[in-house]
Amino acid sequence: MISERDFTSLSDQATEVRKMIHGLLSRLAGQSATRTTSVENKQPEPQLSEQL
Repeated sequence: MISERDFTSLSDQATEVRKMIHGLLSRLAGQSATRTTSVENKQPEPQLSEQL
C-alpha cells in the first residue's frame, strides 16, 4: 500500500503527463490538417522541359 502523500504526488504527475500528451496530440493533429491543406493548395512544380 502507498501513502497518501505518494499517491497525491504520483496522481499529480500522471495528470501533468496526460495534459502534455493531450497537447501534443492536438498540436500534431493541427499540423496534419495544415500540411494537408497546403499540399492541396500547392501549384504543381514546372517540369524541366517546361522551364527550357
